Formats: sequence, C-alpha cells, structure tokens
Amino acid sequence: MGTNGLMIPHVQSAEFARRAIERIKYPPLGRRELENVNADADFGLMPLEEYLRAANDETLVVVQIEDLEAAAQADAIAEVPIAEVPGVDMLFVGPADLALSPGLPGECRHPKVLDVIRRVVRACEANGKVCGTPALEPDHCRLLIDEGVRYLTDSSDWRMLVTGFRARRDAYADLGFTFRPERSRG
Repeated sequence: MGTNGLMIPHVQSAEFARRAIERIKYPPLGRRELENVNADADFGLMPLEEYLRAANDETLVVVQIEDLEAAAQADAIAEVPIAEVPGVDMLFVGPADLALSPGLPGECRHPKVLDVIRRVVRACEANGKVCGTPALEPDHCRLLIDEGVRYLTDSSDWRMLVTGFRARRDAYADLGFTFRPERSRG
C-alpha cells in the first residue's frame, strides 16, 4: 500500500531481519513485488526508476527487540544493513514485552531491561543506527537520553486517554460527583 514506515515486532535474529528487508525493499536491496499505483508513487504518475529509489530510501524500517533472545543478538541485527542487506534504520526496544520474557511483568524499569537497552544502544552506535524505546516519564526520559537512546516515544494513545479521563473524573469528584469505582481484575 506504500506505507512510509514499518515496525517489525519480535525480531529475534539477523536472519529474521534480513527476510523482513527482502519483503519491504525493492531490488537491489530486497525482493518486494512491484506496486507503483498507490499514493507513494503519485498513483502511478511518478517515473518508475524515481519511485523505486524513493521507496527504498524513504521507507523507515524499525526492528523491535522485545525478547531476551533478541537482545543477545542485538549486535548481529544492527549489522544487517551494513554487512548484508541495507535497510534496517532503527532498533526499538519494547520494554513491556522484554520484561515479560524473564518473568518480570510490568517492570519496565528493571535493571535487566535497562541492561538490554544499553546493549542495543551500543550495537546501534557501532553500526550507525538509532536506538528507540518508550520513555515512561520525564526522569526516565532523561536517563534514556543519557544512555544514548535517540528515538523516544511517550505513552500510547490509549494510556493518554485513560489518564485524561481519570483526571477529569477526579476534577469533578472534587465538586461532589460520584463515579462507579474502576474494576480490578485481581
């Protein structure tokens, strides 16, 4: 469909990253089938050679490191675009899934998670790539920047909506309104 960026979840090996690049990029970088009538090709009006070059150059490819197995392979994954198949732009650490891997659900700030982020940052720096991850709050953001993370996201849209709704509920509760308690699944 001509997307401008793809995040590939749970990439656990350099080979997996290579296969993803083969499907995302056109020759000579990959083996994507030709589709040049979508919006990214000006609906078929862009000259073919220009489109192929632009599609390969401008499609952001992010591989997500979300498992301890993948973290052990961070150096090899980061080398994919340099050594064999150009195309991976960013390694994005998913701390929530990463924390689940060793049995630490919800502990996104755990030292094991931070250690993985540090290893991925080093692999990215050594290979001219960018490391990304979510910042959980301003102090956490500062820590990540100091560690070398260069692409940071904030809360999900869902989390922002829930936070906003709770703030509004609390503001109206101060006026005496009552609300149904939130349900706990525990």
